[in-house]
Amino acid sequence: MPFYEEPNHAPLYADDLSVEDISPMRAFLQQQQVENLQREHLPGSTAARAARALEMSVGAQIDELGLWFNDDEPETFTNRLRAWNVLVFSLWPWEGHAEFDAQRWRLIQHRDVEGDLRAARHRVRALEARAEKHRAELTDH
Repeated sequence: MPFYEEPNHAPLYADDLSVEDISPMRAFLQQQQVENLQREHLPGSTAARAARALEMSVGAQIDELGLWFNDDEPETFTNRLRAWNVLVFSLWPWEGHAEFDAQRWRLIQHRDVEGDLRAARHRVRALEARAEKHRAELTDH
């Protein structure tokens, strides 16, 4: 996959996520990926070490995500969004696998609907300003 590609964006917000979203990700990683690699390769081999590294690094990402379900503060949602997106990038190479949840395991852009609306308003204001500048340039010539 080219370096400029990224996972699809989710039709949900950070405040839509729950702690129950974590277990399926952990199970997918452990049962479908790490255990398969460990079964298929000798201990100490490069592939077995890669499986262990995957288990440890993504396990730490999963643990980090789990820290951000303790309250409904905006900063918590921002941290939840960030931790979720890091984890999605780690699981994304398996998109297309039968057990990969392609509907849920996507990047999240906003922490809540209000953040999405603020971003949309900002984009509209920027487009209006650009259009006004363009109109002014046309009338000056």
